[in-house]
Amino acid sequence: MAKKKKRKAPPAVAPVEPPAVIAATVGWMLTVLTTICCTVVALGVRGLAREGAAENVQLFARFMHFSAVVTSLVSLALLAVVLKIRSQPPPRSIMAVALIAAAVPLVALFW
Repeated sequence: MAKKKKRKAPPAVAPVEPPAVIAATVGWMLTVLTTICCTVVALGVRGLAREGAAENVQLFARFMHFSAVVTSLVSLALLAVVLKIRSQPPPRSIMAVALIAAAVPLVALFW
């Protein structure tokens, strides 16, 4: 009598998203990363250059903060788009980090 071979279960396949959805998600994540980088550089330059530092250094810190504010607003808009068009929302932990990263430059703008 021949032995029956056990079949392995097929691997779970994630749902395939259209390219536009993937592009929006990647764009959102890039704006979040850019916001974090601009915020860190702005805080670092501002921390190193106290009052009385060269005007160019202070101007660079302000420019990086402005860039962080703009990219944080873009990342919030793209988050709304990603939540609308994706079949599955991004993980909560990633959304939490993205919201915190977007909030920091906006709070610092009014502080």
